[in-house]
Amino acid sequence: MQASGCYQHAASPDQTAMERDMACRPLPEQGLLLKLLRYEPETGDLFWRARDSDTQSAVGVAWPVDNWNAKFAGSRAFNSVSATGYLCGRMPGDGWFSAHRIVWKMIHGVDPRVIDHIDGDRANNRIVNLRSVTAAENSKNLHVAHSTSRVGYGARSQHGGTRFGAFIKIEGKDRWLGSYRTREEALEVSKRAQIAAGYHQNHGVRRANWAEARRQAMIDMAEEGLAVY
Repeated sequence: MQASGCYQHAASPDQTAMERDMACRPLPEQGLLLKLLRYEPETGDLFWRARDSDTQSAVGVAWPVDNWNAKFAGSRAFNSVSATGYLCGRMPGDGWFSAHRIVWKMIHGVDPRVIDHIDGDRANNRIVNLRSVTAAENSKNLHVAHSTSRVGYGARSQHGGTRFGAFIKIEGKDRWLGSYRTREEALEVSKRAQIAAGYHQNHGVRRANWAEARRQAMIDMAEEGLAVY
């Protein structure tokens, strides 16, 4: 294992303890991951490779290698779904890991800082959709949940809907940008301020309903069978 510090300085409020742990756990060496896993960059999916006896011993699996290959070789890997919609899986003896961090290590050879899913889809692990950022940078590409009560990210209704306030979040605090007659004016002012502050263009876009996505994923996995390791 490669020693690594935890870069997850600012956890998302909906992140579970398990996900915070996966964000900090040092990843296996790139060479071992490439022996164990095959990655399809077009889809972002991971698959278990067939193993030889040396690889089986290196990961500490007691199964006879022929039996393991017959059951798992070629099957999807790291396709469990966390409570907030991230794909993850277990490495024998090492615990659980996020699929997007595994992908980053396989491609780039280093442990990432915080992984940002650029399009907001937490299950889209295509390498073109992943970037390694600081927690502060990650906070500038947050996607709004369907349950949000705001009239749009960067604007709030005022005076019973007759006015709309614009704001931007800087270092965790809302900065007021003024009051406007229409929602569109407030959102435009907020968007200009976000661009000037280095926010990603996708910041504030509505994200998928992760609870429903997770429910459907669990149904799909139950039908297909889930390879844990």
